[in-house]
Amino acid sequence: MIDGAPAVDIRDLRFAYRAGREVLRIDTLAIPRESRVFLHGPSGSGKTTLLGVIAGVLIPTAGRVRVLGEEPAALPPSRRDAFRGVHLGYLFQLFNLIPWLSVTENIALPCRLHPERAARLGDTSIDDAAQQLARDLGLGDMLDTPVTELSVGQQQRVAAARALIGSPELVIADEPTSALDADRRDQFIELLFAQCARANATLLFVSHDLALGNRFDQVLSLPDLNLAPVP
Repeated sequence: MIDGAPAVDIRDLRFAYRAGREVLRIDTLAIPRESRVFLHGPSGSGKTTLLGVIAGVLIPTAGRVRVLGEEPAALPPSRRDAFRGVHLGYLFQLFNLIPWLSVTENIALPCRLHPERAARLGDTSIDDAAQQLARDLGLGDMLDTPVTELSVGQQQRVAAARALIGSPELVIADEPTSALDADRRDQFIELLFAQCARANATLLFVSHDLALGNRFDQVLSLPDLNLAPVP
């Protein structure tokens, strides 16, 4: 990784799921390190697609996307997966929890899979770190509960804790508060900010709730960034 490089640096990005139908056309976008960025846009504007490109899950059709100084699309698939697992915390819109694992086991998974991420915990064990995050999110009495027995809002908080464990440098949150009531939403956002600040992490937060934008350092509108034709 290149020290001092933006957390995300996009130049001449083009992305299409099929030839002749561009979904993303972004000429330039730079997200500074340690910033808190709010991204909004209507359904179908390409928000989740852009997050997938930044995370290296989707490969650009053209252009360059650098994340923490690396270009994920230029890495072999195994190294790209490892880079994402070590350096990114991703809160998926559909959670992507492992149904046969408990709350603690789901949260701990990134550190179990990636020793370099676990090393950031210092003297704290993986289970202790996972359980503390669960408690911070109001899940302290559900540590051994299978995630299939949780409400949608509780599952969302498990997914958030899993994204945060091990202090990733870039945290990507795709509609992370959609299943939370106002009190839980505010508590969650404050925890997210605190955890990112503690790890000197960059936060890229996507939501339809424009009222949340004033809490962030920068607000981006995808329709303003994306020059691709509207379908």
